[in-house]
Amino acid sequence: MFQREFALRLCATPGSELWSRLSANVQLFARVEHILKVGKSNFRPAPNVESSVVRITPKNPPPPIRFEEFDGLGRVLFSRRNKMVRAGFGAKGVIEMLEANWKSWLAQRDEVRRRSAVDPLLLSGTDLAGSSAIPLRR
Repeated sequence: MFQREFALRLCATPGSELWSRLSANVQLFARVEHILKVGKSNFRPAPNVESSVVRITPKNPPPPIRFEEFDGLGRVLFSRRNKMVRAGFGAKGVIEMLEANWKSWLAQRDEVRRRSAVDPLLLSGTDLAGSSAIPLRR
């Protein structure tokens, strides 16, 4: 049983107003179902918030994803609510973090660094580089 707002965030679907990093992380590893609403009148003394019962069933087997990487991406994507996703990648430190992760990934596979990880990620196949309010530098 959770506070109603939290339970609805757990159960939110992509594209809904309540979809968040919490929803994405939980639903990556578990199936979440809203079971029923529990009114304040069911408690003594009555709380100031409504409650909900939620069923969380772990996925078996869990997806073969490194949670740290998935959560890091979610942190960037959900860092600026109601803003463009691209703005999250332009935040201070994100480009450096992506470059460091790209180098680590290549080193783990004994590959040579052929190009920057950032250029293909942000600009490949788009005509957005020149259309931002602040021109992107290459």
